[in-house]
Amino acid sequence: MKKNFLLGAAGVAIVASAALIASDSATDSATAGGRELVKFVKGSVQPVFAGSLGKGATNYVLDYKVTNAVSDAVKPGIRLELRTETGKTFGDVYDAATWRAAKDALGSKTELSSAASIRGADLASGASVDGLANFGAIDPNADKFDVRVYGLWDPVFRDRQGRTWMETRVLVLSYSRSGDEYDRQLDPIRLESSKEEIEGEVVQLHTGK
Repeated sequence: MKKNFLLGAAGVAIVASAALIASDSATDSATAGGRELVKFVKGSVQPVFAGSLGKGATNYVLDYKVTNAVSDAVKPGIRLELRTETGKTFGDVYDAATWRAAKDALGSKTELSSAASIRGADLASGASVDGLANFGAIDPNADKFDVRVYGLWDPVFRDRQGRTWMETRVLVLSYSRSGDEYDRQLDPIRLESSKEEIEGEVVQLHTGK
């Protein structure tokens, strides 16, 4: 009876070890990720007033620079959105008045491209482009928010075992701002962290040899 118990325990240990190896394998694959296609250099999130006196709105913008990080020309698949801790999401929308106001506020001598225009053109190896994201008038009740940047990494990659995977790797920039819901355009905005994150599941496309 004792012998059978020991064999049973050994069997459980083998199963547990196999599960752990499988888990580690998936983790390694998820950690490896696809190659970086474009480098992203953030500017600052700031409010800009777009419009004439008495008309217009305060919109929140983020200036940035993207650079082709590979040897071939690429069409950067960049996309940005802002998510607040109040559960609201604000997309990146082009607005001519906001672009003019942001360019003046930043003192930029170059044109600032929208993510849509960056996605639509080839970017030569090593070349850079200055971009601007406009998230509009975000929730005045939000004290914290994340800017999520998509399209910086190749979503498909192969691990050392020859298996092919697909993932959505995102750059997450986390910010905070102090104050109440009034005159939020005067509240200082502080970057709290910058990290890579896998959104959703890592999907295996090919098992390899």
